[in-house]
Amino acid sequence: MDPLKPSIVFKEQKKCSKCGRVNKTKAKWCKSCRSQHRKNKRQQDPVLHWAKAAVRGAKRRTGSCSVTAEQLKSQAERQQLRCCYCSRAFQWFNRRSGRLSPTVDKVVPDDGYKIENILIACRRCNRVKSDASLQELKGIVKGIEKWKQS
Repeated sequence: MDPLKPSIVFKEQKKCSKCGRVNKTKAKWCKSCRSQHRKNKRQQDPVLHWAKAAVRGAKRRTGSCSVTAEQLKSQAERQQLRCCYCSRAFQWFNRRSGRLSPTVDKVVPDDGYKIENILIACRRCNRVKSDASLQELKGIVKGIEKWKQS
């Protein structure tokens, strides 16, 4: 062993291609640049960002989902970015906790996630509807109206 050569060999460090900081992982960008990039994409098209997350969630829950994110986005735009039941405007950046955040509602619960079987509803209305069909929901609303009048 040569005494002039160092015994420790340092690995070449990667630099972030955006900001030039030393990157601890093998990723192209550092953690803060990736985070900023995701935030910018979310703000550029919040409806598409929501639609992609909704499709991923549907696939995770049921194992199958024939609806694409683009179809879901166009459905939301056809509804003018409003709830199909109460007509209130959605709050896109309210995450999961918001009552007016958008959710995918299956009109007929047993038919699954098909484009002809889904509507975009706010979390509040989707919870009230639960597993009921539209006819059952109308009956629930009529019952509540009768109860309020008496």
